[in-house]
Parts: sequence; structure tokens; C-alpha cells
Amino acid sequence: MLKTFIGHCITLALLSACGGSPSATGTPAAAGGATTQIATPSATPAETPLATPTTATGTPATTPTATPAATPTETPVTTPAEKPATTPTETPATTPAATACAANVPFGQRVISTSVPENVKFCQMRGLWVWNTADVLTGGAQYQQFQQSVRDLGVTDVFLYLTAEDYVTGREKLRTLIAGLKASGIVAWGLDGSRDYFHDGKGPTKLYAGVDALVRYNAAVSAQERFAGFQSDMEPQDHAGFRTSFHNELRDDQLNANAGGVWQTSQALDREFLLRDWLDIHTMCRDKLTAAGLKFAAAMPFWTENYNGAPVMVTYGGT
Repeated sequence: MLKTFIGHCITLALLSACGGSPSATGTPAAAGGATTQIATPSATPAETPLATPTTATGTPATTPTATPAATPTETPVTTPAEKPATTPTETPATTPAATACAANVPFGQRVISTSVPENVKFCQMRGLWVWNTADVLTGGAQYQQFQQSVRDLGVTDVFLYLTAEDYVTGREKLRTLIAGLKASGIVAWGLDGSRDYFHDGKGPTKLYAGVDALVRYNAAVSAQERFAGFQSDMEPQDHAGFRTSFHNELRDDQLNANAGGVWQTSQALDREFLLRDWLDIHTMCRDKLTAAGLKFAAAMPFWTENYNGAPVMVTYGGT
């Protein structure tokens, strides 16, 4: 049996990094080491003696020839040419527009990390959940305000809550809405979820109907008007008005394995069957969407990794 950890990436691993590619910095070639030689002055020639006049006796006076002082030849000084300071070329910061990660970067290459370099901050996936989609679809000022707001906020993905009927009755308005989002580089998703969709409640019939309706909608409209996929927002913890099959506040090791069940025969089986049901429902949604070439996403509660000091675990699948 495969011991499966119920964590943030249980049904959809959202992704590898979307790294920016900064331009290579050009480095100017270094100046050569050529030298400049100072010109060498010519040697000073020896002086030529003047003719000596004769004396009255006719004996010429002997006048020694003046010996010129030796002028040593100067040794040229070799002065290397100065090398110009090398100024590295500055690489401009690359700040992609929001559309770079939404419309043009494949889904599997987008980043959801909250700590990304400043120059790729818009590659971060920034989702907006819209539970009052019907209000947005009314058009007019609300529609215009919504379109402007998502652009101003740098939203990359919009998750629109819709029932199965909404994909039919609101088709024309959805076409306009999604085309407008895509024109701004924003990806549209269908969204639905309820605690009552588990089998300890009413079951996932309506959830599956919504998935099927989205697939039919996409098949009937142009590429610019289509959803990228569907997200399920189902959380198994107990809520007022629903069954108490999860047994809130108890760690797995605190559940009674023999009694206390409200759906199954014990508390431990209640939670185990509920978590298996969670995975089964997600698997069914994924299979329906994958067959249509669409993506499936699942919103996951943060506490599954540490629920009162311990992770929430379930045995699922196996060989």
C-alpha cells in the first residue's frame, strides 16, 4: 500500500521556476600594452679648432686644440601607454510584463513562490478567486471595473465560480469576459467547491456536472474565449450544518479506532474514508479534464502538513 501524504501538491504540482534570462554583459576589449619611446637627441659634435695666426718671428704659436667636453648620449625612457579604465557594460534589469507569465509562458513553467527576484516578480502566479461571478457578468460599470482591477493588481489567473447551468445561460457573457481577460494576458479558470460535495454529504454530482459543462462550453467557442481548466475548492474539515466526519481538532493518533464514528464505525475510519473520498473526487475531475486537454487544479488547506502538531495522512492506492 502506498502511504500518501495529503499536502499542498496532492493533485496538482504547480510548477517549476519561470526564470528570467538577463542579457549577457558585453565586456570591452582591454587596451594593448604598446609603449611610446621618447626621441633620442643627436650626439654633440666635437668643435673644430680655429686657425692659429703666426707670431712676429714667424714661428707660429702653438695653440692646443680645445677638447670638447663629452656629452653622454641620453638613454631613452620607455613609458608604457596608460590603459584606459575598463567600464563594464551595465545590464538593464529585465522586468517582464504581467502577460509574460500568464499568456506566453506555458502553465508548467510558471512560478508560485512568493519569494522571487525583483526582475521576474511578475512571473509569480497571482490568482484571484471570484465567487460573485454573476455580478461581473451583468456587464456595464462592474464589468469594466473588474477588468481594470485585475490588470492593476497584476493578476495572472482568475478563478470564476460557476454552476453547471451558468456555462449555458451565461455563455455569451462568458465569451466576452474571457476574451477580455485573455487580451490582458490573464488566464481564466472555472471554479466550484463545497463541503457538501463529499459522499458524507450530498456527493459530487454537481461538481462533476460543472466540469462536464465547462468542457462542453470550451468545445463550442473560439480559442480566445476558452477556459484554461478547472479548479476544485473542497476542504474536508467539519463546518456548521455538515456532518462531523473529520472530527476537528483531533490528530490522526488521537482518533478512536474502535468507536465514535458518525459515517463509518469509528472516528479513525470516518477520517480515512473522507480523505480517500477527497482523492477519488479529485482523480475523477482530473481524468475528465485531461481527456479534454484541460488542466485541473485543487485548492488545498494549509494545515494538512501540520494539524495540531502532526500531518494528516491516509493510505491510498497500492499494488
